[in-house]
Amino acid sequence: MLPRRLLSSCNAGAALCVTIALAGCTQGGAPQRNLLPQVPGAVSRLNICNPAAPPTARLLEGADDRAPFQHPLRKHPRAFLYVLVENAIGGGSVVVYDAYAKNPKVIRTVGNLGTNPSALWTDASGNVYVGISGQNAQNSFVSVYAPKMTGKPIRTYTNGIGLPFGGTVDAKGRVYVSDGGLSGQTEGGIAIFPAGKLSPSQIKTNDVYVPHGIAVDGKRDIFVAQIYGSSTFVVEFPHNAYQGTTLPLNDLQGAFLEGLVLDANRDIVVADECNQAVRFYPPPYKDESAALTSGIVTPDSLAYAPDGSLFVGNQFIVNDGSVVVFAPGASTPTRTITTGINGQVLGVAVGRP
Repeated sequence: MLPRRLLSSCNAGAALCVTIALAGCTQGGAPQRNLLPQVPGAVSRLNICNPAAPPTARLLEGADDRAPFQHPLRKHPRAFLYVLVENAIGGGSVVVYDAYAKNPKVIRTVGNLGTNPSALWTDASGNVYVGISGQNAQNSFVSVYAPKMTGKPIRTYTNGIGLPFGGTVDAKGRVYVSDGGLSGQTEGGIAIFPAGKLSPSQIKTNDVYVPHGIAVDGKRDIFVAQIYGSSTFVVEFPHNAYQGTTLPLNDLQGAFLEGLVLDANRDIVVADECNQAVRFYPPPYKDESAALTSGIVTPDSLAYAPDGSLFVGNQFIVNDGSVVVFAPGASTPTRTITTGINGQVLGVAVGRP
C-alpha cells in the first residue's frame, strides 16, 4: 500500500464535495471521490494504480528516430535546482542545489514554508514560486521568492487561490495556477494573473476538475494534467477560450498523471506515478513516442534545465523521496539526488541565478 494523503475542498453547507489526492497512488484502496459531472471524452473507469492492470510504460528507444531533447539547448553558466519536500508532520521546505553539479551538495534548506506544500515552479528571472495548500481552500497561497530563496517572499498570491497543485509563468510574466479547489467553490480552476498583479484577470473552470501539472506554449495555449475520480487525462485550452479539449493520449490505462511540462519539441511530457514512468507525447498528442522508466519510482514532478537535462522528482522511495537527472536524449539517469531530502518530494524546479 503506497501512502496517500487526501485533502478535502468541502465547504460548510456546500451542495457538492470534492475529495482529492494531493499526491500518490493507492493499490486496492477505495477510489477518490469526485461528484463533479463526468468530463466528455475523458478516459473512463480507470482504477488508479490498479494491480490488475499491467503497466504500459516502456522505453521506445529511437521511436520515430526522434529521441526526447535530442539536441541540447544552450547551457547557462549556472542554474539552481529547487526541491519541494514535505516532512512527516506536513511541513514544507525547499532544498536548494547547484543544478549542474555532478555530486550536488545542499546550498541551503528553506523551512517553515507552510503546511501541506503542493507545487513548485520558477520564472524566466529565476524567481521561485511555492504553492501551499494548507488545511483547506481558505488558507492556501502561493509565495514568490528571489533566486536562491535567500530572503522573505517578494509577494504572495491569495486571491483566486484554493488548492494550488501546479503552476507556470509565460514569457510575458503572466502566472498560471492550476487549482484543485478554488476558495468558495467546489470545482477546480485555472487562475491567470497578469504580470505583477496579485488578483487573477481570468479563471477558467469549464472542463477543469482536479488539475495538477500545467504548461503554457508560445501561443499561450494551456496544457493541464487532470484527475477526475479514477480517470486521468490532459486538457488543452486555447489562451482565449474558456472551453478545453481533452487530448486523445493513448496508453493511459492505470495511469495517474501529476507533473506536466513541454519539451523543446513541444512534446507533452507527463509524470505517470502509477506506471512509474515519464511519458512523451508529440503533436498531435495521440501516440506515445517514448517512456523513461530507469530510476523512476513514484514520479510526481518534472523540470527541464536550460541545457535540456530533465529532472524527475520521485515522491518517495520507502520513506524519503529523490530526484533523478537525465542528460539530453538519455534513457538512464546520470545521477540521483537524495542528500538533504528528508521527506516526500512534491515538486522540482530549475531556475537561473
